Amino acid sequence: MNNSGGSVRRLLERSQPGSHRAVSAHIRRGEQMAKLIAERFDLAADPKMWKAKHVRWVLECGLTHLSPARQYDYYRTVRAMAAALGKWSDWSAWLNGPWQYPTGERRQRGIGGRPPRLPRTPTAE
Repeated sequence: MNNSGGSVRRLLERSQPGSHRAVSAHIRRGEQMAKLIAERFDLAADPKMWKAKHVRWVLECGLTHLSPARQYDYYRTVRAMAAALGKWSDWSAWLNGPWQYPTGERRQRGIGGRPPRLPRTPTAE
């Protein structure tokens, strides 16, 4: 893998809360998405250069061979990466789809529930 994996790794290691195992899983999925985007769009796989349309293509077309639960895992990684980049508020409306739910179907939600653990916001260095 080229340097693209390194930029995904740096982004998620610095910002993603959680255990080492959970962060490693996000990094693995992020690197796979970087590879798909680089192959499909001939675009540098640096997440800072991605647009919502690239990520939506990965979720919509690049992961069709995976189960809904795995697609949901990739969606969670996308959400974490977008939040770390400060793009989640812009991208969230464009990334709606069946991958938002572990079963692939929207179900009736009850009141309450735990909010997602999103990455810390980027800080100026």
